[in-house]
Amino acid sequence: MHTIGIEIGINELRAVRLQGSGKHAEVEKTLHFSATTPKERAQALHQIFRQLFRKQSVCAISIPAQKAILREYLSDYTQPELIAKTIHFASEPLLPQELTIDDVVLCYHKAGEVEVKKEKKSRILLAFLPKTTIAEYLQLCQENHIDPDQIDIDITALFNGLKSLNCVESEQNQIVLALEQNVVKILLLSKGQLVFFRCLYLPSSPSNTDASTHPKKTRHSSRVQKQKPNPKEATGIYEFLLEEIQPQEEEEEEEISLEDFEIWGVESSDDSYIAFEEDWEIASTLESEDSSILYLQEMSETNTLPAIQNEPIAVLSEEEFEALEIYEEGDEVSALDEYLHKLSQKLEQTIVYAQFNQEIHQILLINSLPQTPRIADYLQNHFQIPLLNIEEKLAKEKVPYLTSIGLAMKELQQDEVRFDFRQGEFRSPKRSQKIQKSFALTLFLIFCILFVLFQHLQQKLEFTQFQVQKSLKEQNRVYQFLFREVAPGKPLYPENIPASIDDKIEELQEQIGTGKGIPKITSPLVILKELAQAKEKSKVSFQLLNLYIGQKGIQISGKIPNNRLLGRFVRTIQKSSKILKVTGSNFSNGVGNINLEIQKETE
Repeated sequence: MHTIGIEIGINELRAVRLQGSGKHAEVEKTLHFSATTPKERAQALHQIFRQLFRKQSVCAISIPAQKAILREYLSDYTQPELIAKTIHFASEPLLPQELTIDDVVLCYHKAGEVEVKKEKKSRILLAFLPKTTIAEYLQLCQENHIDPDQIDIDITALFNGLKSLNCVESEQNQIVLALEQNVVKILLLSKGQLVFFRCLYLPSSPSNTDASTHPKKTRHSSRVQKQKPNPKEATGIYEFLLEEIQPQEEEEEEEISLEDFEIWGVESSDDSYIAFEEDWEIASTLESEDSSILYLQEMSETNTLPAIQNEPIAVLSEEEFEALEIYEEGDEVSALDEYLHKLSQKLEQTIVYAQFNQEIHQILLINSLPQTPRIADYLQNHFQIPLLNIEEKLAKEKVPYLTSIGLAMKELQQDEVRFDFRQGEFRSPKRSQKIQKSFALTLFLIFCILFVLFQHLQQKLEFTQFQVQKSLKEQNRVYQFLFREVAPGKPLYPENIPASIDDKIEELQEQIGTGKGIPKITSPLVILKELAQAKEKSKVSFQLLNLYIGQKGIQISGKIPNNRLLGRFVRTIQKSSKILKVTGSNFSNGVGNINLEIQKETE
């Protein structure tokens, strides 16, 4: 069995083909392409299809987490079925105003349970992916002969890749830092379980040759207050640009533009990072002559994480507030130092935001940027936490393909976080699946037709049997009535048969109806007339003693002088009667018994 994982990044594509199943799957082949334009991505996917795909291969692709909206939610329910019923309605307020729940595909993961005010609640990780984005990537794949079985985001696929390669410790709390160009992906792991994830925009990524320095600018608290947007209108946490701010007189008020600050997750020059926006806010900041109070959004009654508590987490004087600046005006810092400062700041804020109060045992660093040793040393010294560089633990050829391995392992049912954004209208069965479904549907329709026919025939048979039983019962009742009228000793002549018999036959036929499959009642009057005619022709004395009709035929008993006369009477019946057939006869002690059958129905 071949499983293929394809990571479609912003600037590159990576693909892995695994051979085998379960934990014994091995990396068979890898491919890597640089692709920044749609044409280059199409060419790369075409090469992946030609070189990796085999018959009956299954495939999963990933979409960059930058395209998704990552959120958290506290659900009042702990049962999976109740969470599934309520999550879509409850999570819609977490979306940006321009989107509704019908515009996105939602995937979620229960990250654990927490106790809030002595009530257990479920912590849910949410990932929203716009349907337009899914359709765009799906069309790109299908145009190059790739029809993915599942669609994921790369941040959860990265976790699954780490877990499948035994990089996740089940007894430790870990932080995963995946550094990419202008992006940092943060995952918080609690004893092997994913409890938080974020994808943040981090500009000014260091390069190999970037050793330039520039002056670090100071932020002024009063200027911060003027630039701070209305908290009610804010959708993310705001980090103000460190630009030169000239002192201004109090009577002058400068018009504020988007260039004065940047939003985490939103870059004013590029709409592609809108998915990075976060839930942090600098809430109301109260100013006085002596102090500045900074609020941080925490948990609230809306069950969003975090939410607002109206209690300050820090009360700082003007001097303390200004002392928060790392660099004084005029200091020369390198691009790498500034990048590391921003990285540590965002990581600290993420830990606070996620309320990850547990002891952190290890940092897992996945770095696709240069100067890895410098970054690793800084993080380890700054946080005083052991750091493991994944490149040192794994063979180097596997590190760039962690996400692709996680996608392939996802198809092998080896992952812990199962996100699949290919739902609803994005689910198109493959040709073999269509044939199988068509064949199964045909068999089902044939079965339904046969079942209906069988039920109809069974009902018809039951109705016919019921009518026959009813007919026989009614005929026997009529014959018994006839026997009482034609008492022993009376001659068996037609004129001795009551005329009311015909009325009873007609009434009985009306009750059981007429039609195909319904037996027609043979009148006992006709039977007795046949017997009377046979008696006259044979010139035999025969006095009726008993008359019986049942399912096996008709039986007549009567007094007759001897066996020879009985034989003559029987032969006359066989010759003259058109509806009666003799099946047997016997004579004993002056009584003759004749067994008869009806040959055909009479009108």
